[in-house]
Amino acid sequence: MNHAMLKILNLCAELDEQAEQLYQYCANASDVPEMKAFWEQMSSEESDHVSIWNKLAKLAELGLIPQIFDNPEEVKHDLAAMLEQISTSHVLGSEKLKPSQMFHYAFRLELQMLHPAFITLFQFYENILEEKSPERDYTIHVGRLLNALRQYGQDEPELKIFADTLQRIYRDNKKLALQSKVDGVTGALNRRGLFDSITTFAYFAQRNKNHLGVMLLEIDDYNALAQTQGAREVNKKLQSLVKLLQEDVRKSDLIGRYEDGKFMIFLPQVEPSAMVNIAEAVQRRIKTEIPSEDPLTVSFGLAHGQIDGQVIEQLHEIIKKAENALAQAAKKGENQILQAD
Repeated sequence: MNHAMLKILNLCAELDEQAEQLYQYCANASDVPEMKAFWEQMSSEESDHVSIWNKLAKLAELGLIPQIFDNPEEVKHDLAAMLEQISTSHVLGSEKLKPSQMFHYAFRLELQMLHPAFITLFQFYENILEEKSPERDYTIHVGRLLNALRQYGQDEPELKIFADTLQRIYRDNKKLALQSKVDGVTGALNRRGLFDSITTFAYFAQRNKNHLGVMLLEIDDYNALAQTQGAREVNKKLQSLVKLLQEDVRKSDLIGRYEDGKFMIFLPQVEPSAMVNIAEAVQRRIKTEIPSEDPLTVSFGLAHGQIDGQVIEQLHEIIKKAENALAQAAKKGENQILQAD
């Protein structure tokens, strides 16, 4: 069990429980039916968020959630400090709040909860459980608050400033969370994003006793291509290649830029016999759909296996087999496919 990860998830649940209680209190204190319905909806959405954290916490207790943060102790400290700052106990015991006060407390709370850890966990949840994205739901949640403010808080200039600040910070944090894991040229996962994601999928492959596959592909003579065609043309080819790969693989499969002209397709559940067919299909599409005076070709190194012991160690063993297979394929020439035993 990853105790630090479990603590982070439990803190997230506690924070959203505070939000749920605050919004339900606002609903109970509202005389206007539309406002009562609005706050009840906000409370219900926070309850959904609590369910998400509890679901992930149960998986963490089973040892199925790896540490996805580079600095878990710092994240724990930040979340614990936030919990102390947004404690709603004094609000829930106070006299009836005015509508403007309700919005003040709501924005103070939501601003605190724009910590990048929440966005990272939302993205992790979608990748792992393949369920409706909580990040999209949270975007709607924030938008609902902004719309209510515009409708009911027109005479409060300070609230307008809060709304603009909330919207800007949320947008910027989403962008930063994405940029840290995405290759700027191709839009595929970068190496960090790739390994963060496949490690998580590997834990689930172990739990479900799935056969997983690693497909490494490399543009043949990539260095020569880069020298003769220049960065702009090469980047166009890389973008076309990634677009083609994304169309050819399943939604559950992951594509990442491994290094320079090398990419990985990670298949969390696959029949080993199907991997060569996938590679051949990619090669055929490249030949017909990425025309060039100098035809673009790629070679593949494939490996597969089941994880029944140390997840990280066995995952890296499978990746190493794919690397070795790719190196052997490159020695045979261009447009090769080699699958490790």
